[in-house]
Amino acid sequence: NDGLKLDHRAPNLIQRYVLVVLFCSTTELQWHRDLQWLTDAHECEWKAEGGIRSCSENREVTDISLWNNLKGTIPTEIGHLTKLQVLYLARNQLYGTLPTEIGQLTDLTYLGLQHNRLSGEIPAEYMGKMVKLRTVYLEKNDFTGTIRRIGPLCQLKFDAVAPRGVLREINSDCKTLVSWRQPEISCGCCTNCFPA
Repeated sequence: NDGLKLDHRAPNLIQRYVLVVLFCSTTELQWHRDLQWLTDAHECEWKAEGGIRSCSENREVTDISLWNNLKGTIPTEIGHLTKLQVLYLARNQLYGTLPTEIGQLTDLTYLGLQHNRLSGEIPAEYMGKMVKLRTVYLEKNDFTGTIRRIGPLCQLKFDAVAPRGVLREINSDCKTLVSWRQPEISCGCCTNCFPA
């Protein structure tokens, strides 16, 4: 029951919906801190120590930083937050796959998903569309697969248009501590490889 009672023409209706879905998808446990989510206030006010950390002058969410005992999955609807620049969901208990819709976040510069239980293949082909991406932290998850050096995500690092590319840092579990075991991720452009 949303006390704000937005009209179907409200410019923030989809944004609010996506944030409610994110909340509902990640509340299998109680969040540690009350970040004022799901209040009648505008969603740019859903913050305290984390949460919605910034919005544009048009009140579009640009920074979501949640380290708050989140347990659940990242919803596909996240792709509708097209003005998002920072998505920090590290050090939680998120599981499931990283939705391919993450590639719709073309303004994203920072993606921090480290220290969760995310699994499946990293959607590197879709992430290659995130042309402003500078920093990606994927380590300490259960991802598998290949991030190809000639693939779209790595090309953000080696793009000839920008000196040394836009992507500065990408970390993943692409190292193994045991010589006979293959790493879970083969990465052709990772800055830092951590043991799986």
